[in-house]
Amino acid sequence: MICIQLSGGLGNQLFQYAFGRSLSHDLDTDLYVDISHYNWIRQDEIKHVVYGLQAYNIKGIVGNYPYSKYVQENGVNRYHERIFRETTDFPDDSYLDNLDKIELPAYFQGFWNSKLCPDYKTYISEKYFAHNQDIIKEDLQYQGKISTRNQEIIDDMNNYDSIAVHFRRGEYQEFSEFGTCSVEYYMNAINKLKNKLKNPKLYLFTEDHEWVDENLSFDIPVAHVEYEEEKDSTTRGYGDLLNTMVQCDHFVIANSTFSWWAAWLSENENKQIFYPNPWFQSQRMLGIDSINNRTDNVIPIDCNYAEFFNKSKNTLYTLNGTNYIQGIKEVRNIDLYPDGDNLVIEGLDKDSRILLEDITKSDEEDAVVIKLSFKPETTGILRLNFLTTESPVYTDENKLIYYYYEDTPFETYIILPNTVELYDLEIIPSNTEYSKFTIDSLEIREIENINEFYSP
Repeated sequence: MICIQLSGGLGNQLFQYAFGRSLSHDLDTDLYVDISHYNWIRQDEIKHVVYGLQAYNIKGIVGNYPYSKYVQENGVNRYHERIFRETTDFPDDSYLDNLDKIELPAYFQGFWNSKLCPDYKTYISEKYFAHNQDIIKEDLQYQGKISTRNQEIIDDMNNYDSIAVHFRRGEYQEFSEFGTCSVEYYMNAINKLKNKLKNPKLYLFTEDHEWVDENLSFDIPVAHVEYEEEKDSTTRGYGDLLNTMVQCDHFVIANSTFSWWAAWLSENENKQIFYPNPWFQSQRMLGIDSINNRTDNVIPIDCNYAEFFNKSKNTLYTLNGTNYIQGIKEVRNIDLYPDGDNLVIEGLDKDSRILLEDITKSDEEDAVVIKLSFKPETTGILRLNFLTTESPVYTDENKLIYYYYEDTPFETYIILPNTVELYDLEIIPSNTEYSKFTIDSLEIREIENINEFYSP
């Protein structure tokens, strides 16, 4: 037998179940589904984190099988996702060829929603279960209650070339590594898609309809799909909401497994799926490798703040190969030297860092946008630390991280809040003992009125 641990929201649970179900089928063994994770989550915490598979025809024995107790009592072999990748040579795409390495009975922990390539780049992936997708789709036929409001929405979709647009905000605004999708991303994706359709209509899925109304405008019909939490339902209505999204013809998804699953479960053979590139602002997750074993209809759209940068003409700071001596206040364990107009940075240990010179905004209420592009010769993680008027010391809220990969050009646009204090902007080139990259551009511009940039 195998046991799969469920955790996170509905999108994550669907990935975990699909992995466990596919694996149990491949190994011809029983599947147990551990939902003990949800026993200790308070109802006032992140509200989408509730067990949500009751509305599906899942196969497996569902119950409380906590790892610590279950393994001790039953002598079960534990496989964490990271360790599992190593023991099955996952990076070289040989998962299915290494199933014989799994020792049963086994307990599996992880999200099982990504593909790690040999160059350490990671993508959202159906890899673990794509070969059994017919079985998974059969299990995930929605069996739950459809609200009257959502049934009306579904009926309306039949009159249009329907486009599901998902906005994931909420707690994503607090996790800078994830990042919320930009207005540019949504408008560019919608414009590309609507021009392909004869009778398009947008169906907007979000828990922040006010933000959507304030920041985007559309010249085609629009319907807001309101989420009404079912407080008396153990699933809180997320299955009904996902099922409604699934009925759309085409998809503009957020960097969220929830809308990924809506696109995957859709039965429309001609569906077009637009997704943010990169998936996470930090580039820890770069994009999607396929959906339903297809790549021709899965279309990346740049998701950055280039428009903010290009519209703002008030340049506060530029770092390059000709001014780096004047442009840097402090350097620690780093070699710097010019290469024409570019600047080469070699970090010599894990404590390497650069502190930029004093940078002053013309108006303390203005936000700033940073363009950073470089060519790395190594793989690593770049950190950017800044201070704000609300936080005069470095905290998790004002630390940003960005993943970069060997010989792969890196470019990002970073918006910092209007509370930012630029006199202490710190760059930490890597989390490894050695890193090297050539900066093409590091430029900071001031945004005089950020609300104007968001205006439709």
